[in-house]
Formats: sequence, C-alpha cells, structure tokens
Amino acid sequence: MVIVLVVIVLAVVSSAIVFIKPNEQGLYFRLGRFVGVLPPGMSFTAPIVSEVKRVDTSLQSFTLSFDDILSSDNMRFALTMKVHYKVTDAKYGIAVSTVEISP
Repeated sequence: MVIVLVVIVLAVVSSAIVFIKPNEQGLYFRLGRFVGVLPPGMSFTAPIVSEVKRVDTSLQSFTLSFDDILSSDNMRFALTMKVHYKVTDAKYGIAVSTVEISP
C-alpha cells in the first residue's frame, strides 16, 4: 500500500517538472487558458491541471510546389518556392506550428 502511494506521489511530482530545449519556448495553459510563456530550461507547473505546449523558435522552412501554371499568354510553367519563417513571439506561435499545407 505504501509503495503504491509513493509511486503515485512520484508520478504527480514528475508531471509538474517541465524541461524546455534551448531553441523552444513553452506555452503554459492552466485549465485550458493561456497563463504565460515559459523560457528555456527547467520549469515547475501545477500537476494535473496544467499543460505545456512547446513552440520551436528556430528557423523553419518548407517547400511549396505548384505544377502546370498557365500564364496570361498561354505558356505553361512549374513554380517551386521555399518559405522560411521564424516564430519571434511564442504566444502567437501555436497557430503557426499547427498550420498544414495541403498540396
């Protein structure tokens, strides 16, 4: 009985410790509401009722390809572009990190 209690207490305490990598920032939510931005390093949060979402603040890139574009003079060509972006304000970065590009 004591061992089970110790395991439960250790699980709750370990869920309160959050490690954030140097190129990330953490968005801290308590009961689904935004509370603040956690800096890189070790942070303590409220167990069970809190959630931390990580936002990558390093330079990100992706490639967009558009095939067979028709110009105004009826010439066909293919267009490929590379997009680079970096999240500078982490509290707005959760919207950027969840965007999906559909072909």
